[in-house]
Amino acid sequence: MYRETEPGASGKKWIIWITCVLILLFVIWALEPGLFARISPPPQKALIVKTTVELKSFRSALESYRQNTGVYPTTTEGLSVLVDEYIEEIPKDSWGREFYYQNTPRGEIVLFSLGRNGVPGGEEHDQDIYLSFDAK
Repeated sequence: MYRETEPGASGKKWIIWITCVLILLFVIWALEPGLFARISPPPQKALIVKTTVELKSFRSALESYRQNTGVYPTTTEGLSVLVDEYIEEIPKDSWGREFYYQNTPRGEIVLFSLGRNGVPGGEEHDQDIYLSFDAK
C-alpha cells in the first residue's frame, strides 16, 4: 500500500534524532564529567609535550654533531652550529620563544625552555622545561 508522507517529515526526524544525541551526550557528561577531559588533553599540557619533543630532537642533532666533530658545541656556539647540516632551522618553543643551550664546566649539556611565562622558575604550566645529559 502506498502511503504519502507530509512534506518536511524527514527534516523533523533529523531534528528529533539530533536532539536525542545531544541529550545523550549531556547525560554522559553529567554522569562522568571527567570523561571528555580524558579524551582531549588540556592545551597547555600538549604545548609542554611538544616542547619536550623539540628538546629531544635537539639532543639527537647534538649527538650527531658530537659523532662528527668529537665534541659538543660550546655554550657560546650554541644550537646555531647545528643549522643546515643537522637541523633545517632552530625552532621556537611552543610559546614562540628561543630555546636555551648550555655546555657546563661540569660536563653536562642542558637544553631548556622557560615555559609558558618566559621567566626562570614557575610552577605547573609555568615551570621551565629541561633536558640534561652527560657530555662525556
